[in-house]
Amino acid sequence: MEIRRLCKWGRDEYSEHFALLCEITRKPKFTCERCGRSARKKRYLCKPRKRDQ
Repeated sequence: MEIRRLCKWGRDEYSEHFALLCEITRKPKFTCERCGRSARKKRYLCKPRKRDQ
């Protein structure tokens, strides 16, 4: 699977690639300003913003 931004994932992709989703969202450092999703690396989000931790 080509790794797309979480913001573009469809409902089916969440269940089909659950292990990958868990890896991407473990200990998040960035949050998307557009949709609110969080990820460890900014490449997984459309409009990433570093979280204050």
